[in-house]
Amino acid sequence: MLSGGGSYSVSPYKHPHAFSPLHPSHSADPYRLHSPPRATSPGGASTSNNNPLKDHYDHLLHTFELHSRERLLALRESLTRLHSDLDLDDVIRALREDPSSAHFAHQRMREICDNHIIAEGEKEIQQLRAENLIVREALVKFE
Repeated sequence: MLSGGGSYSVSPYKHPHAFSPLHPSHSADPYRLHSPPRATSPGGASTSNNNPLKDHYDHLLHTFELHSRERLLALRESLTRLHSDLDLDDVIRALREDPSSAHFAHQRMREICDNHIIAEGEKEIQQLRAENLIVREALVKFE
């Protein structure tokens, strides 16, 4: 319950349109960086005027867009799990039922949120470490 008496239900299951821009199949994302379509030769190869710098930039931009989209989807899933955990927590429910302890429910909710943030950070660090190892191995092979 919010202090004004309303509830804070933001479930993607109740409002699927709220998260539709984050879904990979959604194509009408106004914040997505667009690059102009490149012409292709009859063989299907890209003809970006043989500009390796532009090709590299396009590749980096595409990689960044994919990583950003994946991160947003992971964040959405994490927030959905957090919301579910808050709704299903028996301690919060018990604290809210007793008027003398209702003010402690906020502390319990904060504790659950902090635990989720810490877990999400640790998961992201592990993923970055794994990616770092892959890049290092590729660099060693390249040298």
